[in-house]
Amino acid sequence: MKKLVFISLSLLLLSAVAGAERGQAMYEQLNLTEQQRSEVETLMADHQQRMAAAREQIKAETHEKMANILNEDQMQQWQQLKEEKQQRMKKRMKKMKHKQQHRREHKRLLEDTDNG
Repeated sequence: MKKLVFISLSLLLLSAVAGAERGQAMYEQLNLTEQQRSEVETLMADHQQRMAAAREQIKAETHEKMANILNEDQMQQWQQLKEEKQQRMKKRMKKMKHKQQHRREHKRLLEDTDNG
């Protein structure tokens, strides 16, 4: 269970970082005032917290319901399958992060070349 929470929080952090970059673009495109930007950031942070809490609640409810349906062996097997799926997702997220970093570096190099 601790691994599940750790992985969930890690993915949430990666999502937040990617979201912050998209948020920057949105702020610039909307030409927000500082007050508007502050209010939007507060709203979006609250949204992320509420969504994370809702996901955790749904996961807990699903786990409880599965425990009522599956026998002990099936439950252990289900847990193992979930952990394997999370490990695959973690690897994909790591690859995606690396690709995003590479694209940003490439974009900066192109911009520097154009400006230089």
